[in-house]
Amino acid sequence: MVPSIYVFLDSLPLTTTGKVDRQALPKPNTIRPNLEEIFVAPTGAVESALAEIWAQVLGLEPRRRSR
Repeated sequence: MVPSIYVFLDSLPLTTTGKVDRQALPKPNTIRPNLEEIFVAPTGAVESALAEIWAQVLGLEPRRRSR
């Protein structure tokens, strides 16, 4: 099992018995951060197919910007 989203916390919320309080965990943020580099659209059929596969695997929406 591989997590699809990571949430970094300073400490885990605990119950009074010392177990992880799963209900107190924050909901993951699915908003994509702004990247340092500008998106470059795939060129050619192979790059487009690979980009679409990775977008589906990672659960990403395609970006509309290009340089």
